[in-house]
Amino acid sequence: MSDTVASLKLTKNQATRNAQIQKPGFKTPDVIIFAPRGKFHGLFIELKVESPYLINGNLSKNKHIQAQAATIEELRKLGYHASFQWEWEKIIKLITWYLKGDHEGPREPKIDENPFGCPSDEIYNSKS
Repeated sequence: MSDTVASLKLTKNQATRNAQIQKPGFKTPDVIIFAPRGKFHGLFIELKVESPYLINGNLSKNKHIQAQAATIEELRKLGYHASFQWEWEKIIKLITWYLKGDHEGPREPKIDENPFGCPSDEIYNSKS
């Protein structure tokens, strides 16, 4: 788990120990819910202050964001719902939607323009 101490100041010994327990190249998302719902094994959310996407819709070239995107893609291939999120209202809706477990078959979340975006408001408003 590589992002587990991203904002912490570590001593040299702590930093060495943390590096030893991390999977190289795996950037652990900020929010993790290990509760299977429907066809998903769990929910992973990488929180951002602002969209990691450029105006043209492409993902930022920032190496850290690219590594996080690779982790999100890996998690999705393994059957987890994983995405970048940067709007608090959508984050709350996503978590609520996920925990309700209301996403079998055609109820699968619709993804916005980018492959890592959050489900559209249509999925949230379709069943109250």
